[in-house]
Order: sequence, then C-alpha cells, then structure tokens
Amino acid sequence: VQIGSFNDNVQWDHFLAIALTKISKNLTDTLIKICELLTSDPPGANARIPFEQWKKFYRYLAELDGDISEERIKQVIDYLANEWVIRQNDMIHPRNFLHPECPKLEG
Repeated sequence: VQIGSFNDNVQWDHFLAIALTKISKNLTDTLIKICELLTSDPPGANARIPFEQWKKFYRYLAELDGDISEERIKQVIDYLANEWVIRQNDMIHPRNFLHPECPKLEG
C-alpha cells in the first residue's frame, strides 16, 4: 500500500516510536508501549524485548527529545545492562526500567 508521495524509505522503528509518542504521556510510557507491542510474550506477561532493540528506541527517542543528556542515557543503559539484562538472557521488560533504583529515563 502506498499512501502519499514519499520519496524515501521510512524506517519502521522510527515511525513506530514517533507514532507512539503521540498517544503516550511521556518517554517512559512510550517505551512501555513499545515493549507491549513488540514482545512475543503472551498478554499479561512481562512484555520482554531484546535489550539491543530497546536501547535503539530509547537512544533515538531521548535524542529527539533534546533535553536528555548523553550522560543520563549512558547511566540508564549501563544500569539496565548490569543489573537486569545480564540475568535475563539479553532481554528487558518495563518493570526493569520502572524499578526504583533505575535512573529516570527522562532528564
């Protein structure tokens, strides 16, 4: 299906991320929705996705936001990688980045 007159290919992950920001309260809510949409877990389960995929979404959205420092992005990624992902077969789910000890996703 072709809609409009787009000349370039659109990266599906960027499109999804931006579209979800329009129906989300904030960056954290957007990332929860991303996990829920992309997981292969059954409904009501943890909504796990590969950490590398989550990291790309987080970095992209944080950079688009413009108010989140590179230092904050690195703190979040390092915390999640060292505290959770290593124990979860390189997967992440919303409870990991909602954990009270996780640095806030937004600066």
